[in-house]
Amino acid sequence: MWNITEKFPELLAARYQIGPMYGSEDICMLFYTLVRREKPEVVVELGTGMGVTTAWIAAAMKENGFGTIYTYDNGSHFDMPDVRRFLAATPSGPLESMRQVAQQGSYEAFIFSLFDLCDVREHIAFKKAGIDLNNPATLTVDFDHRPIDLLFSDYMHSPDMVENIVRAFLPRMAGTSSIFIDSASSHVPSFLTLELIIKCFNEQKIPKRILQGMSAEDLSTTRRLLSESQFQLMHLMEKRDRAQNSTSWIRIEPVDTVPPVTAFFH
Repeated sequence: MWNITEKFPELLAARYQIGPMYGSEDICMLFYTLVRREKPEVVVELGTGMGVTTAWIAAAMKENGFGTIYTYDNGSHFDMPDVRRFLAATPSGPLESMRQVAQQGSYEAFIFSLFDLCDVREHIAFKKAGIDLNNPATLTVDFDHRPIDLLFSDYMHSPDMVENIVRAFLPRMAGTSSIFIDSASSHVPSFLTLELIIKCFNEQKIPKRILQGMSAEDLSTTRRLLSESQFQLMHLMEKRDRAQNSTSWIRIEPVDTVPPVTAFFH
């Protein structure tokens, strides 16, 4: 069985050399641990970025022996001047072979070279595409509409976007699952929006702004999920002053008299 130590130098280099570009050098470790512990089959990432978090999640899946992360990004950020300047100084060491790709290659070539160096490509389904939250079926068809065990949204975090993410993906979440929205907890309007959303959900209510635009099928699925579930909202904050220094974690678990983990043993 594959062990992460086989590619630890490459993964650590990705974490420390490339991760700081978008503040993912620590969150990637959280997701690695969660995936190893909870063993999800379907993870969805909205915003691949530089692929660091993707690679660490895929490494956990490879150790588990199963699972796929479906990740989406249009790559528009790759040619921005500040990104190009950052990449001009990296990568090096175990990632030295990526230097020319980082400077001259395409976005797809860059992230696939990272995935190949970390030996995790078989657990990653990457699509270079925009993210249409008004038509989430265009994404869920990629994994045969199976329920999502873990969703990580890492590209926009305004109150409107928070509501759009919840509207689009809540009907597609597994009974025991998690939704992570990066940077939302340190943006006060988004923080307050999430607090109100979760309060409503635990009262089995759907806020009007989320209700609007839901299909009849999604509405029925959401109402059933609310009736069977309890929701927890946790604000994960970093003790450092930078733009991306928080992550909101919505935890969904079934209402029952026994812990949800017992389902794994039956």
